[in-house]
Amino acid sequence: MDGGTWYGMSKASQHKDEAWKFLEYMYGEQVLTESQEIAGWISIVPDIAAKAQIPDIPGTEYFLPGKYDAIWPLPPENIKPEGKTADQALVDFVIAGGDLDGIINGLNQSYNAALERSGQQVAPDPSFDPKKFQGQ
Repeated sequence: MDGGTWYGMSKASQHKDEAWKFLEYMYGEQVLTESQEIAGWISIVPDIAAKAQIPDIPGTEYFLPGKYDAIWPLPPENIKPEGKTADQALVDFVIAGGDLDGIINGLNQSYNAALERSGQQVAPDPSFDPKKFQGQ
């Protein structure tokens, strides 16, 4: 997941010290807090989320991180399944319903085939447990 990151530094940068200073400022407590309170961005940084005021934008409270939210490992890059993506299948299911187990099984097959075609070697992280939320 890319949430919470929007700036980075190239390993080829010739101004790493200056870039690092900029990153420290942009990812500092003041900027992250004001980004939520004033700009309405929702912070996923636990310390910021715990103390920053909720922005004065109606409905924002429904998008704040909760106890069932988690940061998951990033998926392999450039995996293009044949047929529908997981996002498309979810929208279709929400709108039209269907056999959820069948949809999930079809997506698993489609994504696994796409991963195999990509030639990428992916090893699961044995410490990742999707039942443990909030990065626990």
